[in-house]
Amino acid sequence: MKRAILFVFFAILAVSITACQKQEISEPVPVTATIGQVEPVVVETSEPATSTPRPALSYESATYTDEMAWIALDYPQGWQVQQSVQIGERGWQGGLFSPGSSFESLAEGDSRVMITLYAWDPPGDIEAYTAQRKLAWDASGFSILEESTDFLTDDRAVVTFLVETSTGEQVVFAFLTSGDDYLEVNCEGELGLCREIIGTLRPID
Repeated sequence: MKRAILFVFFAILAVSITACQKQEISEPVPVTATIGQVEPVVVETSEPATSTPRPALSYESATYTDEMAWIALDYPQGWQVQQSVQIGERGWQGGLFSPGSSFESLAEGDSRVMITLYAWDPPGDIEAYTAQRKLAWDASGFSILEESTDFLTDDRAVVTFLVETSTGEQVVFAFLTSGDDYLEVNCEGELGLCREIIGTLRPID
């Protein structure tokens, strides 16, 4: 029952964020040239940058795609999927649930992911959005245990939090923009699994 109340609370709450380098000038080196002789030119090249490969997942995965929010993520095969449906006038919400859980309840030992797209003012300002969420959490007696920022390949910032609720439950949140709107992904249950799932967030065309 606490988890059902917690879910309803989240849904209501979220709808209402070189020093100047010194250039050394070497002494001029005299150069002599011989007609018909060309000195070879050596061009130094660096190795091409390679992206860090995504670590292997601890689960056999399926892919959830949300075309409204322009994102995809990987979740464990066998989970139930609820595609996004409209909630209120300014939000859309979908979910991923391990067997035995749902929007309304989280079974003991299970995990679930809620994926919610919000229209909120000011549009497209992730700093303002996260600041507002922090104020709401503080007013509700929630504690922020961890905070970090990463970036998708399309340069969208993903701000991730580990939050402890007033009843002692821990939830992983990730916030990012989707055009002018805001995408919120939160996961509760097995925190290591939650971090893995949220870590697979990526843009789609």
